[in-house]
Amino acid sequence: MPICSLCAVTDHNKADGHDIRNINDVYLENKRLVGTFFYTLMLMMMMMMMMMMMMMMMMVMMMMMMMMMMMMMMTMMMMKTIILYVPFLIIKRSSLLL
Repeated sequence: MPICSLCAVTDHNKADGHDIRNINDVYLENKRLVGTFFYTLMLMMMMMMMMMMMMMMMMVMMMMMMMMMMMMMMTMMMMKTIILYVPFLIIKRSSLLL
């Protein structure tokens, strides 16, 4: 059944003629447009989810790096303590033995 797409949407000057199209063609075109819209929307959502996962992985990596740095600092502090105080203790003990 032919339908004028302009008559269906808005008033137009009938003297310029009607834009006659088959209603099945209009349906198929709109179906394709809606399908394309939802496909694009799905792709965008998938990209956002991937970006969120990457951000979470980066946060975990940063936390691991911070923990490693803290462990290194603690090790350095312990080494500093050993280097500074062990010789003092050895000297002190040897002087007590004399």
